[in-house]
Amino acid sequence: MVGNGFLVTESGIQIADTLPNGKPIEITEPAVQVVEDFAVLLRKHGDSNFGHWLVEICTRIPHFRRAFPLEQWKVIVPSRPLSMRNLRQTTLEWMGIDKDRIIWAENEHTLLSDVAFMTVNSIHSHTHDPLGVSEFRREALSHVETGGHRRLYVSRDNSMRRRLLNEADVLSKLAEFGFEIVSPEAFPIEQQAQIFSSAQVVIGVSGAAMTNILFAPSSCKVLSFNPDSAPEFFFWDLANIVGQEFSFIFGPASDPHLLSHSDFTVDINALDRWLRERCINP
Repeated sequence: MVGNGFLVTESGIQIADTLPNGKPIEITEPAVQVVEDFAVLLRKHGDSNFGHWLVEICTRIPHFRRAFPLEQWKVIVPSRPLSMRNLRQTTLEWMGIDKDRIIWAENEHTLLSDVAFMTVNSIHSHTHDPLGVSEFRREALSHVETGGHRRLYVSRDNSMRRRLLNEADVLSKLAEFGFEIVSPEAFPIEQQAQIFSSAQVVIGVSGAAMTNILFAPSSCKVLSFNPDSAPEFFFWDLANIVGQEFSFIFGPASDPHLLSHSDFTVDINALDRWLRERCINP
């Protein structure tokens, strides 16, 4: 295994399903880590992203549990970035995998004696695994207190791209309807799940933090702000699996060449109409 879980057999055959975009890779370094135990691979291109970890990696575990019901298998997971280590350990514990069964892998060449991997279970950005998402969501919510009627605005204050240029006007409008601003990345995953499990409405700019709608009730209404320079259906698909009503407001991009990463503005009148149709003033 090299990089983000790219697999190559002893005879040099590259496993296409593990490669980024199916493109061949070059191996020049010797193995620096050896894993002799049977293990399942929880790695893929993009696994350092919060959203991809929850929706595309954790959702594989139910399938491995069905395939190997009697095995006390271990899991191979990325050790980097270190800021995600507690998140990964907690979510694995939710799925019944304790810390003694975790093998933390770097991106260097690793020799695996006996490994199981999963072929692609999602197509970015619009198709995900309903069974895996539903089972992971159920396991996660069994570990937190649920209930409430909070109205949440997911902030991207610290982002360097896809910034909402007229956010001050948006926040002023949302204040009329009793919204609170949350920055999910400031909280451990247990608290993120608890906050969003109490959400009545979630509004935010498309980005990894919006993955927390996974923990929101099926009755929750979700509104995503997006630049009009590129479509993004990751959260639309996730909301549909959970059963949530999902809406977009697309706004003019300041630099269309950046596609989905461009800064942009949204129409405050469109936001006002959406809020009046779905939210009674507090």
